Order: sequence, then structure tokens, then C-alpha cells
Amino acid sequence: MLPPPRATRTSMTTTQLDETMASLLRGINMILALDARRQVKELFEVCQIKNYPFTYEQLRSELPTILGRYAIFKELPKVDQYRYLVNLIDWRQSVGKDDVVEIGLLLPGLCPFICTIRSGNYPLW
Repeated sequence: MLPPPRATRTSMTTTQLDETMASLLRGINMILALDARRQVKELFEVCQIKNYPFTYEQLRSELPTILGRYAIFKELPKVDQYRYLVNLIDWRQSVGKDDVVEIGLLLPGLCPFICTIRSGNYPLW
């Protein structure tokens, strides 16, 4: 098995990257363990705390898509999970945000990322 890629543009160490990945996976698993109503409530609370522009109704209607992204993400090889996380970190740092785990719970850009993995071109968000 290949080791996870190093965060080239981020200021995170490998240990910090491992901890961030573990935290993201814990969050995903926690949400997956809840019933649908509580899943939406948890995601909505994260969005409220971080001031993301999602309404409860938007999250409720997008829940199947978000859960589908979770399944896809968990099936990715570890090296690609880390590559996605590094890109997510770089994107959030480039806009002055420190909310990787919270925004990661929505897995933004996962499908385009997977398409770029298959083509060999990695995204720069």
C-alpha cells in the first residue's frame, strides 16, 4: 500500500494530516450512524456554526446525494482519500478558512475530483 501523499502546499505535517483525516472519517461515521432526521439536523448545526449558506430544507433534499458521496469517499483508495483531503485543505486555506473537517462533511467537489483521478489531472480548487 502506498503511503498517503504529503501535503505539498499546506502547512500541515503528516501527523496533522492523519489527524484531520481521522476526524473527518469519525464525523462521516457519526452522521451515518444517525437516522435521516438527525443526519439533517447534525449537518444543519454544522452549517449554522460555520455560517454556511444552507437551509434545513436544502440539506434535507440533498441528504441522499451527501450520503452517496460518503459511500464513494469511503470506497476510494486511501491515497486518493488523502489526495482529496490535501486539495480540500489547499482550497480552504486559499480562501482564508480553517474549516476542513466541517466543510469536509459535505464532501464538496468529490465527483469532479474522482473524474480528474481517472484522467490523471488533479484539481486545484
